[in-house]
Amino acid sequence: LSQDVARGVSVGAFARLLDYSAPGAGYFAPDRFVLAEGRAAYTLASRGWVGRVGAGLGVQHTSGAATQAEWHADVRAGRRWGAINAVELFASVTNSVASSASGAFRYRTAGLRILIGF
Repeated sequence: LSQDVARGVSVGAFARLLDYSAPGAGYFAPDRFVLAEGRAAYTLASRGWVGRVGAGLGVQHTSGAATQAEWHADVRAGRRWGAINAVELFASVTNSVASSASGAFRYRTAGLRILIGF
């Protein structure tokens, strides 16, 4: 859930529950994972160019472990044209257990996204 609160600024909440009916069936996954997070983002767009900075702070709990703080930060920049087409660079960092198959903390990612509509 998110809501625009000012020009380019949005705030919201995010929750996720993963629970396997057959314990141990997931690839290095805990039997249960719960996440609740507050989020905020700022987006700036001008003549087809778009930039976004976002962050979240919350709590996470996996089966067999204590409840832990969870956070993430991300940045995106790109160019859009037409109704669907876009090229975008992105990067993020998080300590969420859900973002890594091994449960490693401080998981980082970066990439290039190209979306072409036909």
